[in-house]
This record gives sequence, structure tokens and C-alpha cells, in this order.
Amino acid sequence: MTVPSREYRFFVFAPMRYDSMHARKHGFTHALEALAARGVYVEFPGSRSRYHPGRGAVTLNSGRFGLHPPDDAHPIPGRCGVLAVPRKLSFLGVRFGLEEKRMASLIRAWLARFFERDAAQSRGPRAALVTTARWAPFLRDIPFDVMIYDKTDIADTLRGHYSRGEYADLERETIERSQVLIATSNPLGDELRALSGGREVTVIPNGVDLTRFAEDRLHPVDMLKDLPRPRLGIVATITDWIDTDWLGEAARRYTRWSFVVVGPVTKTADMTPLQGLPNVHVVGKQPPEEIPSIIAGMDVCLHLLREGPVREVNRSTKVWEYLALGKPLVCSWIPDLEDCDSLLYRCRDLPHFFENLEAAVQENDTNRSEDRRREAAKNTWQSRVSDLLRLLDRWKAESRP
Repeated sequence: MTVPSREYRFFVFAPMRYDSMHARKHGFTHALEALAARGVYVEFPGSRSRYHPGRGAVTLNSGRFGLHPPDDAHPIPGRCGVLAVPRKLSFLGVRFGLEEKRMASLIRAWLARFFERDAAQSRGPRAALVTTARWAPFLRDIPFDVMIYDKTDIADTLRGHYSRGEYADLERETIERSQVLIATSNPLGDELRALSGGREVTVIPNGVDLTRFAEDRLHPVDMLKDLPRPRLGIVATITDWIDTDWLGEAARRYTRWSFVVVGPVTKTADMTPLQGLPNVHVVGKQPPEEIPSIIAGMDVCLHLLREGPVREVNRSTKVWEYLALGKPLVCSWIPDLEDCDSLLYRCRDLPHFFENLEAAVQENDTNRSEDRRREAAKNTWQSRVSDLLRLLDRWKAESRP
């Protein structure tokens, strides 16, 4: 008998900790639960998770001989389960570990033991949704009823400490093992289709969790209240592909406007263009639950990416989150956003950027704001996961003997 897709227990193998930011992996996992499927967010191996069972930072062996995974994922009521995967060992209260690649065999054994226990509990068929090929060394020889590879970005943003050649090998391994291939955008879908030798790839774009942006959940944010209007904000992980040059030029040109940069600043980010500008406010990483209210406090939202590979494939979750609140959005010339041109302001070059900034600040069109909200409502995470479940149903029907 064929198992309905909702009967699977989905393990979403993510590249980050659960509470680091709200991203595609969270959207998928939460929507699975909302649609009466079962979702477990699997954190990438590390030792700073809040979701280890017991007290303190738990290690692979929990201070004892042997490997000791938990009996089940840590439950977050109404959201999902979270499985925290340690990367270190401990003896006599001292924790130690090697780099990710050297710990792979121990982490794989820890995961194998967890899934052996999971199978013994008869919790149902398992689906693995793998969002970065860095999971490949940890998942070898661990059985799943179906594996889905989700290509979410270019390799350079996901490969971590692996060289490009090493990551390419891991991605090929993941593709070969996966029965279903999906991608975030059309350019990434084309790339994955080529990597897989022409296999079918389904594009499932990013979405939005509208419950996070409901009016009754929004509130004034203290850090914004004293900033002069208009307020223009960018919410992102600030890294080398964020166009701080354009942002700095705008801040120097429009000195009475407030520019707010929200998100962690990585070591690769070039913050030089923003230094010494009194109307630029870099507020750093904020709690994920505060992000909707922060966006609501902006007059115009910004999505600025430097010209390069990331911009060519990008359709960020933030786009739908900005639109869910009806905000004017000024962004770089991102090819995959062409079908949204009626909802936002794409910019070809710096003069066009200035022109669009002024238009966005002056915009006073309730109808256009409502159009943005309606379009976001068509692109929820639940609709994306429904597409994924239908895709799995079709795969099962076609693979049935």
C-alpha cells in the first residue's frame, strides 16, 4: 500500500542552528506541522544549540563511553521538533573536538544510532530534505524512505570549510542519492538539472509565514522610535554580496533619511562605505520574533545585492516578508524577480536606484500596498509545502512497481 506523503516524518537537514534566523528551512518545517505532516529541523553539527536535551552543551558521548543521542527531537509546541547534533566529545568535564571533516565518522555514527532508535519506535516512514551537500558525509549509509535535495543557493555560500572541488563531489553524491530534486529559483533549477544529467527538477520558490506578520503581532520597536523618517531598512545577513556601496551612496545623498541595517555582520562584509555616516544605523542581529515588527517600522525596504553569482540566482525569503506588510521594496536588478516588477522597484544602475528610492519614499498608493499583501498571501510556506507533498505523491505513483 502506498504511504500518503503526510504520513512521512520529514527531517529537514539545515545548514544552521534553529534559532539563528528565520529562513526557508524553518518555513518548510513549520508548514509541514501546520499541514498535519511531521517536521523535524536538524541543526548542523555544532555545540551552541539551545535544544540539546539535558543541561549545558551536550556532546556526542555526553561525558560517557560510547555515543549517546537523545531518544527523540526536542519538541517546540505548535512548530516542529528540533534535533541538535553535537560536534564535540567530552571527558571529565572537558569538551574537545576537531574540524568538521575530521569528526564526520563520529557524527555519522551518532546519527545512525539516533535513527536506529527512531526506527525501533515505529514512528513511520522517513523523508530526508537535505538543504546543503555538507550533510553528505554525515548521512552515508543511513537509510531513508525518500531523500529530497533542495538546492537553495550557489555552492560558494554553502560549502563552509570544503574546497570548491570537495563540495562539488559532495553535491554529486547528494544528487545521486536523492530521488527528488527541487530548487529555490529558476537559475538554480537549471544548474541542478545540468549537474544531475538532465533529471527532472521542480522549482519551489521561497515563501512567507503570514502568521508571523499578522497585525495583532506587530508592535512599536524601541530602537526605531527616535530615528527620523523616512526610515529605509535592509534586513539580511550582511556579507560580501550585500551592496554596501549603493547603500553608502544613498546615505550620503539623502542625509535627512534614516538607513537601518539589521542582521549579523560577517567577516566578509565590506562596511567601509557606511563608516562615519550619522544617518546609517547598524543594529546587528535581532531576535527572529522581532523582525516582523522591525520591518513594519520601516517606510521603505531594501534588498541590495552586488552584481555576481548570488544576485543571478536570488529570490530571498525577505522579498515575500517585505511584501506581506505591503512595504515599498527597492532592490537590485535581480533577474528572478522580473515577474514581480509591478510590486517593487528594481534598479539597473546607481542613478536608477536614486530615482526609485525617491519614488518609493513618496509612494502613497493604498491599492499598490494591498496588491503586495495579496501577492504574498498566494506565496505562503503552506502552499510551497503542499506543492512538495504533491510532488512526492507523484514520485511514489511513478516509482510504484
